[in-house]
Amino acid sequence: MLAVLSVVLGIFAREAVALFRDNDPLALDIGARTLLYQCFTLPLMSWVVMSNMMLQTMGKVVPASLLAASRQGMCFLPAILLLPPLFGMTGVEIAQSVADVLSFALAIPITINVLKELSRPSPTRTPFCRASHNTNDNRKQTVNRIKQPSAEYYADVFYR
Repeated sequence: MLAVLSVVLGIFAREAVALFRDNDPLALDIGARTLLYQCFTLPLMSWVVMSNMMLQTMGKVVPASLLAASRQGMCFLPAILLLPPLFGMTGVEIAQSVADVLSFALAIPITINVLKELSRPSPTRTPFCRASHNTNDNRKQTVNRIKQPSAEYYADVFYR
C-alpha cells in the first residue's frame, strides 16, 4: 500500500507541491524533485518503523534508541552537511532520502539479529513467557509464601 502511495505521489509530485506553493516556479521545481526522491525511499521506512516499534516493545533499549536516532540524527546530519558541498542543490534534495536508505541499512541487521535471537530455543524461557520453568514444587512454595487474609479481616472489611 505504501509503495502504491509512493508511485502515485511520485507521478503527481509537481501537482502535490503546487498545492502548497504554486506561485514560485523555483520552489515548485525543487520541491517536486525532493518529493520524488523521497517517494523512492518511502517504502523502506515501513521496515524501519516496524523494527523500531518491535525493539521498543521487546525492551531492547540500545538497539531501539540507535534505530530511532539514526534517521534524523546519525544519518541525516552527516548527509545534509556532506552532500550539498559535493552535489549543490541536488545534495540538499537527496539528503533525507540518503538518510532513509542508511537507516534502512542499519535496521536490517539489527532486526535480523533480534529475530534470530527469538528463534533460538532457550532453556530458561517458555515460548510465550520469560519466566523460568516452574515445577509443581516451585508453585506450591510460591503459594505458601503468600499470606492469606484471615476470616477476621474479611469480617471487619465486610461490616464496615
